[in-house]
Amino acid sequence: MAELERRLLDGTLDFAILPFRPEREGVRSVVVMREDLYASLPRAHPLAGRPSLTLAELDGETFLLYAGIGFWRGICERLMPRAHYVTQDDYLVFSQLARTSPLPSFVTGESELMRAGLDRVSVPLEDDDVHVTFYLAMRERPGSPLGELMDWLEGRLGLCALL
Repeated sequence: MAELERRLLDGTLDFAILPFRPEREGVRSVVVMREDLYASLPRAHPLAGRPSLTLAELDGETFLLYAGIGFWRGICERLMPRAHYVTQDDYLVFSQLARTSPLPSFVTGESELMRAGLDRVSVPLEDDDVHVTFYLAMRERPGSPLGELMDWLEGRLGLCALL
């Protein structure tokens, strides 16, 4: 994410959605959403009946992963150093494989695969690193009309966070 933050600061981006609150002077941010990672396991998997899991309990497994998962890949590799990953670049192919493969994979609360009624279970993960709050960030620019837009977004998204 350093790339997005760098581009925000150098002015090549007006806005960026980041998985952390930027702590830089002259940058405004507002919470956009929270995303939680789940293990997507075939119903016959030995851990599928558990109410929750940690990544340490899954370390050593072979997972099916979509190549475009961004920062989630680094979290998985850091917290599951003995795991193996079968990676698919094409999301449509990945989706089909995730529906039919005996390999575990991951879904988020925002994923359509979690809601697809598959012969799989989505088991919540306990690790702090897999519960991420995303922020919409903007570099302040005096006199820019984008400041008014950010004021409006802060009001709207702030209200949503209270609901």
